[in-house]
Amino acid sequence: MAIEWWEFPNTAEMSANSATLHYGMSGVSDRTTARFLALGYTPLLFGYLYRTDCQIREVGPGLYNIDITWGTKDKQEPTEGVWKWRFTTSGDTRHVTYGKAAANSYTKNGKYVGSTSTWTGISGAADDHINHKMAINVTDDGDVDGVDIPDRAFGWTEEHDLLLSSYSFLYAQTLGAYKGFVNSATFRGMAAGTVRFEDSDGGPSDTNPEYLHVVYNFRYSPNVTGATVGDITGIDKEGWEYAWVRYEQAVDDVAKKTTPIPRQVDVIKVIDSFDFSLLGIGTAAPTDWPIV
Repeated sequence: MAIEWWEFPNTAEMSANSATLHYGMSGVSDRTTARFLALGYTPLLFGYLYRTDCQIREVGPGLYNIDITWGTKDKQEPTEGVWKWRFTTSGDTRHVTYGKAAANSYTKNGKYVGSTSTWTGISGAADDHINHKMAINVTDDGDVDGVDIPDRAFGWTEEHDLLLSSYSFLYAQTLGAYKGFVNSATFRGMAAGTVRFEDSDGGPSDTNPEYLHVVYNFRYSPNVTGATVGDITGIDKEGWEYAWVRYEQAVDDVAKKTTPIPRQVDVIKVIDSFDFSLLGIGTAAPTDWPIV
């Protein structure tokens, strides 16, 4: 038997805060299935009212009368300025072409200890070793291939409720325009240039449709000062700036063999910045903020 669904005409009950419509259904064998279908046939929202009740009465074999009621939803008013956050420390890697310390090198004639610049092995065979000046994966062609390593990672998510009357659809377009930018001023206690606005998503709040519920995702990369690459020292890098190493072919003083060594480190800005106060969610860190 085919399932049929209809609304009883001229039976709607309406008021400022509620609406009840009366329906009929046939061709269904049990009340559970009838209720499931009734919820699927009727909208969650009726104007500005939420569906709050579904009552079913069996009036014959496979025949049901169904009353659907919409009303104001029990809600807890969101409060602007009060927000939730969650953090993550996973997900990042970076490619490096130089190490943190001089390498230990092993040849058929002995071992070179980079930290102390000493040779142990066959006397007079130290020139069998090439000092790569901390370059990683040097090829026979003189390239420096490097290696991918886990990177320090700290990211967090914020959830805010904002009054729709103050934050229009244009605000959502603004968030899209700033995706991937970094902070031009201190944000949540973190220095300019260290926080990247990853992305955001949102929509009307589940607790009150007069509010916009927005989730913001941020990522943190610390500033670096006084770094060393090979024989180059005193390198400073702002959090999301990009540092790259220019190598040159040079002759190792001991082995008298050619190997690439760092000649120059360039630190360059690759991401635009903006003042995160334009997000409208404040810039100060909450009292329970983690120490970075």
